[in-house]
Amino acid sequence: MLDDLFARAGTPLRLALESGDPFLLRSLAAHGFGAAILPRSLAELEGPQVELRSLDPPATLDVALVWRRDRRPSPAAQTFIEFVRGETADSG
Repeated sequence: MLDDLFARAGTPLRLALESGDPFLLRSLAAHGFGAAILPRSLAELEGPQVELRSLDPPATLDVALVWRRDRRPSPAAQTFIEFVRGETADSG
């Protein structure tokens, strides 16, 4: 997704570090080790101050809700599944 976003903007994407730990990336950026691309909700958490800039155009990422078909979801999980289905009914 980021490769495509940067390519469309005509800007090279130069990565020095990739991590699945967004808290590590935020901490490294906060301590001056570079910049990080994070969801705004994580960037706005309490902790060392960081400068926030929105990407233009915005980055979007498809996500999926998954659960086991061979087990009945708990009542809370079923409620959540129904909520997500209702919220995403128009988007496929």
